[in-house]
Order: sequence, then C-alpha cells, then structure tokens
Amino acid sequence: MRFFKFNYFYLLTLVSLFIVYLNLLRFNSFQNQVNLIEDLSNNTYEFNVENLLNKSYPYPSLTVNSIPINTLEARYLINLNQIDEALRSIDEGLRHNPYMIYSHYLKARIYLSQNKLISSLEFLREGFKISPNNSYLTPLYFTLLAQLNQKEELIGVFDIISGINNIEVWKYYFISLKNINQLEDKFLSLVIDEAVLSLGISMESFLAIVNTQQNSR
Repeated sequence: MRFFKFNYFYLLTLVSLFIVYLNLLRFNSFQNQVNLIEDLSNNTYEFNVENLLNKSYPYPSLTVNSIPINTLEARYLINLNQIDEALRSIDEGLRHNPYMIYSHYLKARIYLSQNKLISSLEFLREGFKISPNNSYLTPLYFTLLAQLNQKEELIGVFDIISGINNIEVWKYYFISLKNINQLEDKFLSLVIDEAVLSLGISMESFLAIVNTQQNSR
C-alpha cells in the first residue's frame, strides 16, 4: 500500500513539473509572438529568427491570432533567400492551421516570384475560398486571374464578393476586369453599381479611387 502511494505521488510530481515546463514554453512563446506580429504588421525583420530556427518544434504552434509560428518563421527565411526551407515551413504551418489565409498568400507569393503562375493561382484560389474579404490575398488573386485571362473565373466571383464592404476588394476587382479581353461594358456597369452599394459611396468617389490606383502604377 505504501508503495502504491509513493508511485502515485511520484507520478503527480512528474505531471506537475511537465505542466510547469509547458507554461514556461508558452510564456516564452508569447514574448516572441509580440515581436513576430509587430514585424509582420510593420513589414520589418527586426526579430532574431535564430531563436525560432534553433527549436526543433515550436510550442504553442499558433500565435494568439492563429497564425502558425512556422508561417511567420517562413517570412524571415524568404528574406534570407532560403526559399526551400521557407516552403517547408509554410507547409508545416498549413498543417497546424489550414484555414489561415496568410499561409496561402505567402506560398503564392513565393511561386509568383518563381514565375510559377499556375501554382501561385492554386493557393490564392484556396485562400479566397476560405476568406474573400481581405485586403491582400484577394487583390492579388484578382490581378493574377486577369494576367492569365481567366475571364470566366473572374466573372464568377462577382456573387461571392457582392455585399463586401472592402474598397481594396472592389478596386482591384474592377481594375482586373478592365484588363480582361472582350468583356462587356454592361457587366462593368453592374460591378460599379454593386461596388458603390456595398461600399456605401458614390459612383464618382469609387471611380476616383480606381483612377488614383491606376495612375499610381
């Protein structure tokens, strides 16, 4: 009986120590996450990524806003031109959270830089299905569809974005449509009407924003 109690106490001690260890890992991770997310928001690379690369397995695997640690790590690998390692890191991030569109966007950007347009489009398409209302993946998706002259697919997303109050989405959608060959003016007029309705602005304001974007290129 005494032996049983001793084993039980020993097991409880081990479990407690393990929980303390996990909490310590979580605390250190949260400290790193502040810097990682700040770098992402500012498009900078101030964080010493070696702190992550030296770890065999990140814990926890997701940041407080659900972006995989591996995906954020990939940003720095891309900046260091370690593309193969970055792709593997993004794949690991997608395994931890397949619904985070930033992972899809980052992988699409890599393929785009390698002129692998079809592969890039696949990840942009998947990210758009997950969340069409965003200001970075969706504009790139529309732009690439126009570049590849994917008229039917570009027209087909109209019903999906109808009602979305996001100027970046509508601005790039309209510009991309204008770059498609043999597109009817009637459909462009329909897009303008839906854009101003969704955004709650006048047609003049919408077209002025579009023209400003086109003139800035």
